Amino acid sequence: MMVPFESAVTGSLEGSRGGRAHVPTTCRGTITRTANQVWLTDITEHRTREGKVYLCAIKDVFSNRIVGYSIDSRMKARIAVNALEMAVAHRGRPAGVIVHSDRGSQFRSRRFLKALKRHGLTGSMGRVGACLLTG
Repeated sequence: MMVPFESAVTGSLEGSRGGRAHVPTTCRGTITRTANQVWLTDITEHRTREGKVYLCAIKDVFSNRIVGYSIDSRMKARIAVNALEMAVAHRGRPAGVIVHSDRGSQFRSRRFLKALKRHGLTGSMGRVGACLLTG
């Protein structure tokens, strides 16, 4: 299940390719008091001598630490899933964590949504154009 971080809109919202992006609920005002309540994730592109590489990192809001990451030459769903799997392994399989991301296709993919569900995590996405929420 995906929940928006910023908005409190009701009804279902569709992704750019028609897939469900999230089920509206609000997370506004969420205050983290312990680790593993809210994780932020995003993907960045880095140029190297050999070409581009992509880094997907997951940061715990409370500890301000990177808890999982993945580096790949392609920006596919697997980069987000691999980072999530690392975070879950490093944090002892925490359930109920809100994983907030932008609306990138990697975070709306079936593979990523299945990984969230498999680990008992809740996906969260910002509104379109709300780029400062995942930084």
